[in-house]
Amino acid sequence: MYITQNVSPGVTFSFRIRARNVYGWSKQFSFPYIKIVSSGIPFEMSPVQVNYDPEDLTNIIISWLAADNNSEPITNYEILVLQSDG
Repeated sequence: MYITQNVSPGVTFSFRIRARNVYGWSKQFSFPYIKIVSSGIPFEMSPVQVNYDPEDLTNIIISWLAADNNSEPITNYEILVLQSDG
């Protein structure tokens, strides 16, 4: 077993392996090789829930499920508020 360390987020890694014994190395690396994409940007958000405050109709309540973080902690959310005249 081999464990990689200090991989860079969003970088694709390829792993191939060959064997050695007292007579030497095998002629070829294993094929096919394995590609693993390390962590990167979060995945797309699920739909948000939007409600209003019945006691104060000027307040809108927005809620959502946490995004799938793709192996890295979510550090911030950005909310874009759009107004429609109609």
